Amino acid sequence: MSRTHRLLLAIASAGALFLSAPAWAAQSSTSFQVTATVGAACTLSAPDLAFGTYTGTAVNGQTTISIDCGTSATFGTLTLTGSNTVSGFTDGFVMVRNGTFLNYDLFRDATHGQQILSGQGFSAGSTSAGTVLVDVFGVIPAGQTGSGSYVDTVSVVFDF
Repeated sequence: MSRTHRLLLAIASAGALFLSAPAWAAQSSTSFQVTATVGAACTLSAPDLAFGTYTGTAVNGQTTISIDCGTSATFGTLTLTGSNTVSGFTDGFVMVRNGTFLNYDLFRDATHGQQILSGQGFSAGSTSAGTVLVDVFGVIPAGQTGSGSYVDTVSVVFDF
């Protein structure tokens, strides 16, 4: 192929490119936002409440539930539910051993004025960020009989 033919082929190819591209007379544009919501996440911890030895007189105990939601605002309902049920005993808590039971009560305050009922939520307080500590006070009332080790497992649920 001669030099002239190559030059004509190059000019024709370049011209074809310019002819095939559309000519835009105007332009319009818009934009959109990209968003995401990260749900709050909280962790709970609840050390065991160990009453110790019960001899028929009232015994007190205490634990502290920790609700940590990091930097998220915290306000919600805490529900404590005992794992044992006894007919006719609907809103308290019961420890069981070999079919016998030992009832106990939980409270929000050390003076036992704000009772916590099994399965019924209560306000866990609030904070703008960080950890909320909820004290739980327990008492085994006087006058019960039995011997051995009794146990109950209380589930802790925080709705926020």
